[in-house]
Amino acid sequence: MKISLCTIGSTGDVLPFLVLARALARRGHEVRASSAGMYADLAASVGVDYRPFPGDYAALLDQDAMKRVLGKNPFTIGRRLRESVYPIIESSLETFLQESEWADVVVYHPKALVDVFGARFPEKLVKAYVVPAFTPTRAFACPVFSGLPIPRLLRRPSYRLATALLSTVKAPIRAFAARHGLPRRARFLESPTLYGI
Repeated sequence: MKISLCTIGSTGDVLPFLVLARALARRGHEVRASSAGMYADLAASVGVDYRPFPGDYAALLDQDAMKRVLGKNPFTIGRRLRESVYPIIESSLETFLQESEWADVVVYHPKALVDVFGARFPEKLVKAYVVPAFTPTRAFACPVFSGLPIPRLLRRPSYRLATALLSTVKAPIRAFAARHGLPRRARFLESPTLYGI
């Protein structure tokens, strides 16, 4: 079986996917992992076939560099996002789409935004969470807001706020969707879910 693993984020978001890729390959599957170029050496060190997307993703993870990119003027942030962040989002989506078209099964981190084009082949999709940030529960508030004192009554609704974060990247999603004849509105698809717990 051909399996594509798509993820984006910090090393903590990528390494579990590489470990899973290696385990699946050892079981005889043809496996490729995809994320930022900055993780190519890590993937090679664990023997995983790796497909990086173009762009300087490392700069997005560096808080000081990101502050310099965005600047202090709130009126220029939109332009700077369009110049620095949006192209990386679009290039990651292009790479993830290519990898998803190749695969029989796509295991993806929700931050990879595979849901944007996943409606083309929903039978292939399996979400994989390192931290269950987008699956509502009353047991605890959304981990995205772990630093805030969220009362018990608002734990489950707090997950809607995490989903609303998609609106911050709607411009590159719409541009990508327009190029590929996809719906312009991004939403999380209902697909099987794998938890790294």
